[in-house]
Amino acid sequence: MPRPAGLAAAFGALSLLTGCGPVAAPLLPVSGTVVLDGVPLEDGQLTFRPVDPHAAPRAAAIRQGRYEVRLPPGRMIVEAHAAGPSGAAETVDMGRGFEERVPARYRGPDSVLRIEVTEAGENRFPLVLDSDVQARPSR
Repeated sequence: MPRPAGLAAAFGALSLLTGCGPVAAPLLPVSGTVVLDGVPLEDGQLTFRPVDPHAAPRAAAIRQGRYEVRLPPGRMIVEAHAAGPSGAAETVDMGRGFEERVPARYRGPDSVLRIEVTEAGENRFPLVLDSDVQARPSR
């Protein structure tokens, strides 16, 4: 039979372990549109990578040129990806391939797209991607 003092000590240690640690930042609604060369991007994916290296990235699907996600406050690097049919000829055994449609400057951790999510802000970010000109996220 367990002793009451032993149980109290175990519960005390457990409460210390579970009660300590960083408080998670609130997740805020973020939304916007994604346009590539003046046309809404039908489908794809966005990755929101916090500038803070200790914070985890989050992803959002692009559907009919729009996205919605919940993010912690802070500055983010935004990576965009969208695959489309490649210009390569179709083969009998493999069909038509797919290739990345988003220019390289918007992909990966060096993406030029940046946003800042704030607790007081509306947090709507239209993302304008262009094949010929530098990125310009606008508000």
